[in-house]
Amino acid sequence: RRTLAAFFVLLLALCGPLWSSESNLLPDPGWLDMPYVHPLEPLLDQFMWVPQHVAAALCILVLLFLTSRQLTGQRCDLAYGLVAGLLVATAFGCSVWVGGIALTCAAVFILAAILALRPPAPVLGSLFVKSAVGLVVTALVTIPLVVTLSSPPEHQAALSAIKVQLYPTSEAFDELTSPGAAAHAALFWVKFLPLNLGLIAVLGWIGMYARRSRSFEEKALKYTSVGAGIGFLLVAQFLRSDLMNNDLGWRAVLVPVMLLNAWTAALLAELAGGPAGSAGQPA
Repeated sequence: RRTLAAFFVLLLALCGPLWSSESNLLPDPGWLDMPYVHPLEPLLDQFMWVPQHVAAALCILVLLFLTSRQLTGQRCDLAYGLVAGLLVATAFGCSVWVGGIALTCAAVFILAAILALRPPAPVLGSLFVKSAVGLVVTALVTIPLVVTLSSPPEHQAALSAIKVQLYPTSEAFDELTSPGAAAHAALFWVKFLPLNLGLIAVLGWIGMYARRSRSFEEKALKYTSVGAGIGFLLVAQFLRSDLMNNDLGWRAVLVPVMLLNAWTAALLAELAGGPAGSAGQPA
């Protein structure tokens, strides 16, 4: 079913948001109560406007797939650490937002997902050793970029403009109050994401949770996908770049969009053609 799943991936990538404050694809009838904010752009828009952020997100996806493979206990020596370090460095070089700030924040949730998987202690220890090698490789490769970012005043101003702020999801609640903030936080997941991202914001999570894992590698991919999806979406929800626009929030959503796209495609391929072993895996 891989061919069918690949077709669904491409088809879903071409889909736009159900609602947009700019294009009004779905006019607000009033009860939707959508704020006038920039939507979380779908994959097609991101490909056309910010390919560098897309490249960073693709590097992170490859990193997740490689990490899932390492959790199976298959021997890879220290090659994983080298490749993982280069992937993170490439992601950081392509996008400080996606491959730097967002990945750093989301790494906590990815690590929590790996620990929740409860891999054997030797496998977990080996993964940590290889990850340490990867961090060294990343640090060595990204030194020139870090020095560049920390030198010019305009770059320092860009990084200092990052602040914690809820992504507004409704005009009916004041996010500066505790009840209003709680409402915005909840509506982001149950209303704002489905209207912005469409089908994948619902079916993608269903595909992750409902799909029965046929191998430990697929189970590991499910866990890391959930951790990365939640982590990057929380970055988009709670962090913003306070410059001309909220580029951090708009771009951090790329990784979960790609993951949800893949898992939705795998689910649709199974529903259309029936289970087919590992052929329906998002990878």
